[in-house]
Amino acid sequence: MRVEQQSTFLLDMVRNAADGNLGLAPFQRQYVWTKEDVEKLMKSMLNKWPIGSFTTWTPEREERGLYPTKGRLGPVEHPKDVQTLVLDGQNRLASLIYASLVQSAPTEPAHPYSEREIDVWFGEEILVADFETKSITFMLPEESWSATRVPFGEIMDGTIFNRKRQMGIFRRALDLGMTDEAFNWLLDKIPNRVREARVTVTNLRDATLEEARECYMTICKAGQPISDEEFDMAFSYSIPAAATSKGPRP
Repeated sequence: MRVEQQSTFLLDMVRNAADGNLGLAPFQRQYVWTKEDVEKLMKSMLNKWPIGSFTTWTPEREERGLYPTKGRLGPVEHPKDVQTLVLDGQNRLASLIYASLVQSAPTEPAHPYSEREIDVWFGEEILVADFETKSITFMLPEESWSATRVPFGEIMDGTIFNRKRQMGIFRRALDLGMTDEAFNWLLDKIPNRVREARVTVTNLRDATLEEARECYMTICKAGQPISDEEFDMAFSYSIPAAATSKGPRP
């Protein structure tokens, strides 16, 4: 096994996955994110905060046919013989693909959607970029186009997959009376944040199934979310009074 690590642009990772070049390891869990998780990812991207690294697995070619994959990453069903599999980062990748391509997602995929996918991506709300709140959040479709709002999927599609659509988005925004300030934030700043985002990808090349599974289980354990109790304890911490005293120095 060789451990390979590289820094890459997030949008290249999303394009690669959307093209069906990344699959899911056979022991991967289903998509489990909530709408709140998706909104936090978008907030991190807007603020240039870290959005986590990715771990992939490229098995030896002769071993690749010994076991099936999950068959689908987000709305994209990948070929059975896809060579590189995602060990860590499924929910982030799937969310970004859904944000861009949910309108073209198959109604009845060969590998059924999880309950969480249906709730988040096939419910009544869609992701919307809102200039007034400087956020990307879920809203009803009828609220998504205005002088201060644009569907985030339109921005993602125009940024990553179909640059020709940008002119149509621009014209509609102008027809809605969008101000220059809102226009620049929605249709310049957000696409730039998407283009600038970088991630680290660690690939386990020629790892055995056992090695990849061990790595996956270790990552899952280490990546457990912080509990409400731990969060409250962190925010209840205060600097001791002695450390903040402004008395004369000895």
